Formats: sequence, C-alpha cells, structure tokens
Amino acid sequence: LGLAAVSLVLSGDMRRGRFSVTAMFACMCVAPLALWQWALMRNGPQLASPEEFLWSRAALDSFTLSPLRWNRLEVHRSLNLIALATAIWGLRRGRWVGMVRLAAAAALIFFLLSLGPVVFKLENPIYMAARWVVPGFWRVAKPEVFFHVTWVLLLGIAAFQAARSGWSRRTTGALYALFVVAWLLMVRTHPAYPPMTVYRPSKLSSDWAERVFPSGASE
Repeated sequence: LGLAAVSLVLSGDMRRGRFSVTAMFACMCVAPLALWQWALMRNGPQLASPEEFLWSRAALDSFTLSPLRWNRLEVHRSLNLIALATAIWGLRRGRWVGMVRLAAAAALIFFLLSLGPVVFKLENPIYMAARWVVPGFWRVAKPEVFFHVTWVLLLGIAAFQAARSGWSRRTTGALYALFVVAWLLMVRTHPAYPPMTVYRPSKLSSDWAERVFPSGASE
C-alpha cells in the first residue's frame, strides 16, 4: 500500500496506473506470507526481549558507514563495481520517468532501514519508526538484508535506463562479461572467501549440553 501511494505521488506519466496496480498486486501476494510470519512470531517461543533483539542482534548486523561495509565485506568487494557504475549512470541519466523515481525512493528507504538502529552513534529514526509501526519488526535480527532490496532496485534502474537508451546486445554482453570478471577479482580473491567454500568437518563437544544448559539454570 505504501508503494502504491508513493507511485501515485511520484509518477507523472501515463504509466501511473500500471505502477499502482503492480504495487497493489505485490502487496496482495506478500500480505498472506507476512501475516503467517507475524502469527508464528506472536505465538512462538520468545527467545529474547525486544531490547535484546535490537541492541544484541540488529545493531551488530547492519550496513555500516564507518567502515563502509555490507555483510562484513568492503563495499567495493561486496557490490560489483561494474553493476554499481551502471546503476549510478541510470540514476544520473537525464529524464527520470515515474518508474525510476519510484524505484529510487524505495531504494533510499530500504537503504536507511539497512543501516540498523544506530547511525554514527545516533538512533536511526527511519528504523525506529518501522520498529514502532510494523508488527513483528522488532524481531529483525539482520537489518543488512534490507540492502538486498536496495541493490536489486538499483540494478533495475540501470536495466530500465539501458533499455530506454537502446543499448545493443553487443554492449550488454560486453558489460555482462566485465561483470563476471569483476566478481571473480573482487569476491573470489578476498581473504575471507576460501574459508567460506572449503568444507571443514566439525562436531559438538561431548559436554555441550552442560555448557549451554547448566543444571543450575534449569533448576
């Protein structure tokens, strides 16, 4: 519903009705899953208090501005530089149609949510407002996942503007090849990457139950 309202405000061309219908259809598809998830969170076991989720989980797993990292990787490695440059070109391109304005506004909102509850040692008002208004939002443990939506929207802007510019298949194929090469160089050469892909067998120690559930606590 929020996306539909934003589309009505930001869309000034003939596609306004199409944007609104798409947003409403997306809400109708997501609403049952959201209600089901909310029911599970409401009736399921409460593993921690809202404040513990906020400061012990959400505050630690966010998109960070200092240092500039996403998913604990430097931004220039976690984001593909070729795709990022194309997205920036799409944002800076002369005429913004309603779809680009809507995607840019939504990308900004999700980016602000991905910053988590704290930004430069100050509370993030956007995140706190969502936590106050959206049912079950307090159980979000990794705000950094919201940046996935921002990234997909930026790529969508780039693709949409490229289509409007009439890029040839050769140009698109060359950019895709550069995209793959950049990913191989930026991600697979990262020092943290090999341990992520090498299988390492592990098992729990024999006294794990006593260490996690001490007898004194159960009594």
